[in-house]
Formats: sequence, structure tokens, C-alpha cells
Amino acid sequence: MRTSKIFAASLWFAGLVSAAPAEEKPASTPEDNFDYVVVGSGPGGGNLACNLARAGYSTLLLEAGADESDDIATVLANSFFPSPRNATWGFFVKHFSDHEATLRHNHLTWLLPNGTYWVGNGANAPDDAKLMGVYYPRGATLGGSSIINAMATWLPDDGDWDAIAKLTGDETWR
Repeated sequence: MRTSKIFAASLWFAGLVSAAPAEEKPASTPEDNFDYVVVGSGPGGGNLACNLARAGYSTLLLEAGADESDDIATVLANSFFPSPRNATWGFFVKHFSDHEATLRHNHLTWLLPNGTYWVGNGANAPDDAKLMGVYYPRGATLGGSSIINAMATWLPDDGDWDAIAKLTGDETWR
């Protein structure tokens, strides 16, 4: 019977690239080989890595952020505090390659000259604002974006489940 193992490594502490040239690296050892490598310790990656380890596979779980579990804001699940400042990444994305289609999006974020943000579509944007895109905050810590979502969950509409049932032919989705 195989021994199940899970190894977690934070790229925040380990660094993304080894400082040693390739020829100076030690030879690979059995401990360096894993059945699975899971990237990201959020709700998907963390569970996947645990389930693989429980099934007997050696699993390496990589997380780019640090472990913020000792931060009081993390301990209280962000109920009363803003997200830990070291545990978030913010990305601005544009959903369309067509600039006119982008400007119709109602959740665009615009940077104002005074350093504050304004949110809305291009028709109503202040003249001196710079288009950033749609803001997507992401968790950059052990636990991924689940750390910054303040334990909030939105369940899909019943119509979404019905659409999946119709698409798959599996009525258990209803």
C-alpha cells in the first residue's frame, strides 16, 4: 500500500527561480518526484491536493502567496476587517477586444487624476479618467480567493441548474 503524502510549498518564500545554474543543481531524488503537482491552494486546488493525497498519491501543492493564517483578519474570516493587505492581488481585465464593446460594460473601473476610482460604463465616465478595466480581486495566500471572500456564497439560479441538466442530459442537476 502506498503512503499518502502532501507537500505544500509557497512560492512567496521559495522564490520562483533557483539561483543556482542548472549544472550545479543536485541530481533528482525520489523525494523530488510527485504523482501530481497542483498549482493554487484555493477552494479548487486545496481540495484537489487533499483528495489526491488521501487516495495515496504523492502531491505537491504550490501556492504563490504567503501563509496568512496567523493574521487576525484571516482568523476572523474577514467579517470585520478588510482583506489582509499581503494576501490579495488585483487584476483589471477587458472582456472584449473591441474598444466600443468594452466601453458598454457597466462594471468598468476608471482611475481619476486624484488617485481614486470611479466605476461605470464609458458613456458616463469622467473626461479625465483613465480606463483600467473590470476589477478582479484574487486571493494570494494559502487558501486562495476563499480568504478574501468574507465567507460569502452566491448560489446559482434554479435556471442555471436546469440548463446544466438539459446540456448534460442528467436530470440530477435539477
